[in-house]
Amino acid sequence: MRSICVWLVGLALIGAPLAGSSCAEDIPLRFKQERDSSPLQALSAAEFATLGDPLFNLVLKDKSHVTKLSEIESLLQPEIAKRATFVVDERIADPSRPSSRRAVIAFEGKNGEESLHGNVMLSIAFSSESFPDSARSIEAWGWDNHRGRYNYYKMDGTGTPDGARMWKFRGTSEDADLLRPNERKGTCFACHVNGAPIMKELFLPWNNWHSLSFGVTYLDEDAPSRWPVAGAERFKKTLRQAEELEASFMVGTIRRFNGSRINRAIKRRDDTGDRATSAEGFQTILEGRRLLRPLFETTEVNLVSSRDKSGSHPFNPPTDFIPAKKIRWPGTLFLNAPLIGGGQGGTRGLGITD
Repeated sequence: MRSICVWLVGLALIGAPLAGSSCAEDIPLRFKQERDSSPLQALSAAEFATLGDPLFNLVLKDKSHVTKLSEIESLLQPEIAKRATFVVDERIADPSRPSSRRAVIAFEGKNGEESLHGNVMLSIAFSSESFPDSARSIEAWGWDNHRGRYNYYKMDGTGTPDGARMWKFRGTSEDADLLRPNERKGTCFACHVNGAPIMKELFLPWNNWHSLSFGVTYLDEDAPSRWPVAGAERFKKTLRQAEELEASFMVGTIRRFNGSRINRAIKRRDDTGDRATSAEGFQTILEGRRLLRPLFETTEVNLVSSRDKSGSHPFNPPTDFIPAKKIRWPGTLFLNAPLIGGGQGGTRGLGITD
């Protein structure tokens, strides 16, 4: 069966639509796409062999034909109670229709040998009227714990024959921080500058998220002014708030990523590959300037707002603003504060060199 399926996928490149393939059991991921709208390229056997995150292992390794969101979620985590949906938009407080929002979907628990919590996320747009099962686009990443990196994927119809929706490998977090601006254009790393997941607003009050500070009542099925999409099962069973996304998922993923970067940068012994430790118990971090760059330069943007409300509604005219009290500036306005730690051995006793 495998050889027939591979042939059908190859045929899709010269005109046969992938979605209509009659082979439904064994279609491995076969393509990569360097940037949006660029031509598809064949994923080499060597590249295929280096993919090992939960999304790849549970879905894309042999079921890359699956493009419906409900089927992808079932393959990742069959238990609905262990899925979490978070909602974000710059006009999150505006209940007017028609409108659109973006959902971030995370998973908890395990599926077989795959640990899912903080190791895979999907991102998809939905409207005030409905939540798409056959979405035009799904963005996704997965953490490869063995290789200590994030793998990025996208399902859409750009660059494919007849616009057929298809999963494509979009790159890894390895050396993402070294890319030049022109190399990032149209890639996942235009936003994920350092290669790690981003939330854009990582801390309280999460202005653009359904959160403790900005509850989205129009997604509550019992609210009188609810959106039609609020009747979707996912909002009844999996809708959660941004403070949980931060504390339960994102902080851990960023710390783990930074810990992995530090671990890779530690000087190694030539004979064993183990960390080189001096007689005094010190270890040396190579490329110190590269690791410390996010502390002094804005590489990725995670916004943080003041915890003090101005007294002005975000959709009122500017003339309504009356400064009635002092607004405290977030401390990170003056110095970046990246989340570090989480690597094996931490950062104690490390010397840093260029």
